[in-house]
Amino acid sequence: MMAGDDPWVTGNAYGPAYNLIAVAYSLHTLLPKLIFAFAWIAGSWHLVRELARLYIGVPWQIFWLVALPLNPLFWVQVLGYGSVDGLIASICLLAIASHQSSRYSIAGSVLALAVLLKFYPIVIVPFLDGYRIN
Repeated sequence: MMAGDDPWVTGNAYGPAYNLIAVAYSLHTLLPKLIFAFAWIAGSWHLVRELARLYIGVPWQIFWLVALPLNPLFWVQVLGYGSVDGLIASICLLAIASHQSSRYSIAGSVLALAVLLKFYPIVIVPFLDGYRIN
């Protein structure tokens, strides 16, 4: 894509919003990785907050606060290879959290962004209707 080729000549799972990552890359070569890392950390923080809301014990909260950032997936895939999947997963978590808070327009918009980045998040749409963590 950066070389001017058409990214949709071959079959790929990336949507048109993926081109925004190319803009970030053109500003600085490490900017996409920083965005992906921030999204992973924000998503991990949200998960720990949700676990705290569900009244798990403090030792488990500490475990997850340490385990999520030290996860090899984060260090290898997100920081090493610059995988966009951590960003998409964090966006999907935001959509689920918005849906749980009855902010359906935000949930739909955020999930649409995730689908425009990469097509596979569309499969969670049917499961959002009855999904609720209590």
